[in-house]
Amino acid sequence: MAGLGLGILAALVPLTRFFGHEELNLVVESREGALFLLILAFAKMCAIAITVSGEWRGGFIIPLFLQGPVLAKQARF
Repeated sequence: MAGLGLGILAALVPLTRFFGHEELNLVVESREGALFLLILAFAKMCAIAITVSGEWRGGFIIPLFLQGPVLAKQARF
């Protein structure tokens, strides 16, 4: 069930697919609007929740590193 949820989420918001290392550069250098950044932050939190509740391997610390810059950049708008 977790795989289906993550697949749907990844199809809707592709930046939620990975830990956030490479995506962080894309977010920092992008000119996306505040709404997109809020959607990305919410979607990434959902992806973390699905992964952890589905008892998948991995954690939530590294994906949270993407949350800080996304929300900080959103706050500048």
